[in-house]
Amino acid sequence: MSHFTYGRVDGEADCTVGFYLTHAFSMMAFIAALEPLRIANRLSGQHLYSWRIVSQDGLPVTPTNGSMQVPADYSLDNSPDFKVLFVAGPFDPLPYK
Repeated sequence: MSHFTYGRVDGEADCTVGFYLTHAFSMMAFIAALEPLRIANRLSGQHLYSWRIVSQDGLPVTPTNGSMQVPADYSLDNSPDFKVLFVAGPFDPLPYK
C-alpha cells in the first residue's frame, strides 16, 4: 500500500479507483482528480472511494514540478483491473529532460 496518505481511505470502499502516474506527471491533474473522491468520502462520512497508485515499474514517481515522490502500490504488470483508471501524464508529451 502506498504511503501517500493525504485523505486516503483504507479498508473496504464501494469503488477503488486506480491512478496511473507517468514519469513527470502533472501534479495538478492528479490532485484535481483525487480531491473530489476524498471530499465525497468526508462529506458522506462513508468509505465511498479508495484509491491506489500505479506506476510503470512500481517505483515512486516524481511529478513535473519535482515537489515530491509519490510511492506506487502497483506496477503496470501487477496492477489489478480497476473499474476506473485515471492517467496523469506530463504537460509536454515529448520525453522529459
